[in-house]
Formats: sequence, C-alpha cells, structure tokens
Amino acid sequence: MQSAGMAADWATFASEAAFSAIARAALEIQVSDCAPDLKCAFPHLYSSKFFSWHRLEVDDSVRATLAGAAAADSTELLGWIYQFAIPSTTRKRFGQFYTPAPVVESMLDSAGFYGPEIIGKRFIDPAVGAGAFVISASRRLIAEAERKGLHGIEVWNVVQRAIFGLDVNPLGVLLAEAAIGLLLADHLTGVRGVEMKPLHLVVTDSLLLEDQPSYANSIRASEVKSRKGLYEDGFDFVVANPPYGKVPSRALTKDQRHRFAATTYGHPNLYGLFLQVGVELLSDHGRLVFITPKSFVSGLYFKNLRRYLTEKLDMARFDTFARRNELFTGVLQDVVILSGGRRAESRQQRKEIEIREFSGSDRKPKRVLKVPSDSVLLGARFSNAFYVDADELAHQLLARISKDSVTLGGLGIKVCTGTVVWNRLKQHMRDECTPDALPLIWGNGIRQYSFKGLGNRNGRASFALLDASTEGIVTKGEGILVKRLTAKEEPRRLIACRVPEDLAVSEAGYFAENHVNLILGDPECKVDLDAILGLLNSTLFDYVFRSLNGNTQVSATELAMLPIRQGVELQAIGVQARKLTASGGENAEAKARIEQLVSQLYRLDEAELDGLAEAYAMAG
Repeated sequence: MQSAGMAADWATFASEAAFSAIARAALEIQVSDCAPDLKCAFPHLYSSKFFSWHRLEVDDSVRATLAGAAAADSTELLGWIYQFAIPSTTRKRFGQFYTPAPVVESMLDSAGFYGPEIIGKRFIDPAVGAGAFVISASRRLIAEAERKGLHGIEVWNVVQRAIFGLDVNPLGVLLAEAAIGLLLADHLTGVRGVEMKPLHLVVTDSLLLEDQPSYANSIRASEVKSRKGLYEDGFDFVVANPPYGKVPSRALTKDQRHRFAATTYGHPNLYGLFLQVGVELLSDHGRLVFITPKSFVSGLYFKNLRRYLTEKLDMARFDTFARRNELFTGVLQDVVILSGGRRAESRQQRKEIEIREFSGSDRKPKRVLKVPSDSVLLGARFSNAFYVDADELAHQLLARISKDSVTLGGLGIKVCTGTVVWNRLKQHMRDECTPDALPLIWGNGIRQYSFKGLGNRNGRASFALLDASTEGIVTKGEGILVKRLTAKEEPRRLIACRVPEDLAVSEAGYFAENHVNLILGDPECKVDLDAILGLLNSTLFDYVFRSLNGNTQVSATELAMLPIRQGVELQAIGVQARKLTASGGENAEAKARIEQLVSQLYRLDEAELDGLAEAYAMAG
C-alpha cells in the first residue's frame, strides 16, 4: 500500500506532466508553421527529461479550447494555474504563490523597466516560478521592439538577449518558456531556417553557485550565478518574489554557510538568502525590486541581512499593504516590496526614501510619503531596523521619543522570550499542581495590567515538570509579561502586565511559554519596572511599535529597541502603573494620568496628541 506522501508525489508528477503537454501543444498550435525550428529555442518544452515522454493527443476539440485560451492571454492562464500543480502544503510552507499581475506591473515600474532604454539591458528573476516577471518583462520588450520597427526573428533576439530566469522547479521554467513563446507567436510564425538561440531560462538551484550534472542546460548557469564570462558585469534589473520558509543551518552546504554568513543569524530564511543572491547579481548601476514577507524589517534573525542591505543598496522605496489577506489568494501574509540600486563604496545613501501603502493589488497607492533616510534606516542603535510605515505621524513620533533617550536594552534590563516550547515538552505538561512541577505562564493569560491565570486556551497545562531537562530554563524573580502573539488588526499590539506577586517571590520560580516575552528586574538597574509597564501599555508606545513591527509576533528584540527617557514623569508613571495593577487594570483615572505623563515625558505637541487620539478612536 502506498503512503499518503507517495500518493501526493504521484499526483503532483501527473499534474506537472499534463501541464507540460498542454503548454507544448498550445505553443505548437500558435506557431505550427515553424514548430520544427522551435525545438532548440525551447529546450525544456521539447527535450526535457522530465516531460518529453508524455505527448498530448490534440483532437479538434482540444485544439479549439487551447486556441481560445491563447486568444484570451494564455500566458496569464498558464502561470496562474501553475501554482495549483504544487501541493497546497508545499506552497504555504515555502511561500510559492503566483504574483498578481498589478503587483508585477508595479514592481517593473519601480525597477524602471520601461521605455526604449530597456532594449539591450539584462533582466533576471532568480526565483522565476511560472514566470510572472519574465513574462511581463518580455511583453514590455516586445512592445518596445515593435515601436522601434523590429519584426520576426529580430524581436525574438531582443527578448532572448535580455531575459534570464532561474528556478529549481522544471515545470515553472517550462511554463515560463511556453508563455514567452506564445507572446512571440506572431513574430515566429513562418520563420524558418534561422537559428533561434534558446531562452535563458534555466533549471537550477539559485542558492548553489555550481550546478548538478542533471541540471545541464544550453547556457552555463554557474557562470550566470557567479557573474563570470559573459555575465561578469551583472544584471541591470533583478526582480523577484522569492520563496520563503526557514531552512535548518545544517541543510546548507559548507560553501553556502560561508557565502551567506554576512546575512544570516540563527536559522536562515529562504527569502533572506535570495535577497543576498539578488544583490550579488546586480550590476554597478542596476536596480533591484523584491517582494518579501515584512518580517525582515525588524526581526532579530534578519539583523545581519538588514545591515548587509544598508551597506550594499541605495534604498529608494518601500511599498507596504494595508491588509494582509488581499494580495495572494488564500494567504494571510504581511509583505513589503523593497526597491533600490547597487550602492558603490563612493556613493552615499540617498537623502530621502519613498514609502507607499497600497490597498489590495490596486496599482494606485493609498498613501505616499517621502521621509529622510535616517527615519527609515534606523541604524545600529535599533539593530538596523527599517521603519517603513507610510504614516507621517509615526515617523514624527519615533523621532520625538528617540531624542535624548536610551533603548530599553541599553538600560541593562534583560528582555527575553519564554523558553518553554510546549510541543517539544508535551510530556512535561501537567494540568494540576504536583510537588515536582512549577507554574507555567501562557500568553493568553496576559491583559493590560492584569494576569488572568495559568493554563492554555483550554485551561490546561498550567504546570510543567521540573527535571534535569528543564531546570535550566526556570525563571525567577519579578518582571513584566508581554503578550508575544498579536496581529495588526487588533486594537492593541503591546499588552503587558506584572508577573503575579506569588510567582515573583517564589524561591522555586516559574516557567514561561514561548509566546510570552519577559522584561526582568535587575538590582543594578535604577529604572522602576512599573514605569516601564506604564510606557508599554501607553497609546504612544503601542502606536510606534505598530509601525516598527513586521509581523504578528512581538519580539524581545523589538521591545529592547523601544526608547526610554529619564525624567520626573517616569517615576510618576510607575506610581500610576502600580495603582492599575492593584485594580486589575480597571482604574480609569490612573490610566488617563499615565497618558498625560507619557506625553509630558516625551514632549508631545498638540498636533501629535490629536493624531494619536484620532487614530485610536478610529480603531475603536
């Protein structure tokens, strides 16, 4: 009996074979007069070991269907359908989703890929997938070639010399070839006896400089990736929507670990690796545009990548999206589009960066803002975070609270994440207190200024076994609990309370689950923890953090970045925070007083206060 995994593999293989046959048949129908001369130009369509065994019997009904699809722009149809040939679990795990056409066009515009100047320039997508970017780039090249009066094989040559695409999936490369062939169909029909050099679409692993023998192609992919020989000067345009997903460090080769050392920290993510590859491929005056998850703008694991990008790129623009669920079908993912150019050692970062916010896949931005570069690229003090909100008030407030301040981490206060990963310690979970167990704090118990009790969402696993494997991850002493998992759609991102007093004074200590952040007391630090608690629960800090954060997790790294200003108001904030803790967060007078004290501490002006009040009134 075959396993479910084997069945899924066979189903995927069968669907890929069928797609390849349909793509080849569609191309031959469109350019049937010169089909024999196309074989060298489309090596994956006609000679691929993966798909050449299967031929589609094209009867009149199939021919009519394919001809109709081609007339309705089958290039889009092939690419959109391609993603569904990949199992949904694989697509979600590695972020393999076909980029919507409006986003593709907007990214090409951001790269400057338009006008007659693009003829003769090189364009590459190192994660080509089904070819959304290379197809649209080819369409623009064809239009410019036609405006220039070129026709026939001349138009083919314009596209063939300019367009490069790399991908490890043979089906994606095959469909990209077929789609570009269909775009060129009118220019290829009737062309015979002329050598047609193959398209530069290559089945290869972009993250490996050398190629496996089975990935041999008509061009040397290793020369493209290493920028050797004909490709020494690099590429004028590098545009991609790379896959994403964590990769265990052990899965990288020794050469890869050395190569990506400058951009990785902990377990690397695929899209971070592809970003480095994109920068490496870029020519001295080239333009790079990448769409990636937004998490890289502030997370700990991307701090080296951000430093690398700051050093290597002259960053020009960040595009963000108002809602997470409108861009890719069936995906809840916050994304950002980074646009920039190669930054030579003698070239400084431009003085201003543009930030745009879009709603869904509409090509017209909802908001556009130009701000000084140092208001976006926050530097080493803030772990090289990128502040990419298209909200002028957010940038004003960050500048305001950063002045004459020290980051929370800079005060010497320990900020960390709970160490109990429950699915790794399932056998340690206990519903009831036993002599050999300690209390386990979960994130769902955290409210503003109050802790609602132990246990997970089901009211279970309130304790964890203390033994040799867990004694090293026990937490002791007083501190602040910060909920780690919150979403941008929620009315608040920062939610904090004190560690319950009975746990704080316990000599045995307690455990904290991984969805909890802790800010722990330190006898050497003179700052009142309750004052920090008041700041975290304030409207000002929530607003600034909302713009800083790049995902649904409140990371300890981002908390450590928050600027703390000393002053008499800070002491008074601590007094009011203690009142709120004593009331379980229900003391409205103390809460209002904290808001007043925070505005005085950070010297907010009337317009800034009005902006904050309006923003939170709209949020409900």
